[in-house]
Amino acid sequence: MVDTVQLNVPDRSAPSAARDRNRAVKAAHDFEALLLGSLLESMQQGLSGLPGEPEKPAGFGDYGYMANQAIAAAISAGGGVGIAQLLLKHLTHS
Repeated sequence: MVDTVQLNVPDRSAPSAARDRNRAVKAAHDFEALLLGSLLESMQQGLSGLPGEPEKPAGFGDYGYMANQAIAAAISAGGGVGIAQLLLKHLTHS
């Protein structure tokens, strides 16, 4: 007769799984923010060519880009438009 031996080995997959999930969430939101930033920039460029639009001061483009990125990150962090959730669904197979 053979006795079975049970080893108490800690399950290291749980912290790793949680870390992987957190990385996937961050990547999905970062990607969504990147897409939203690009969309906001395109919209802003389209509107800047309208007649009667005042001339932009020097350096406005840099600050406008940073503002678009900040707005896009805030939109994504606040739930976004659903792109991050779709990506997460496919990344985590849930």
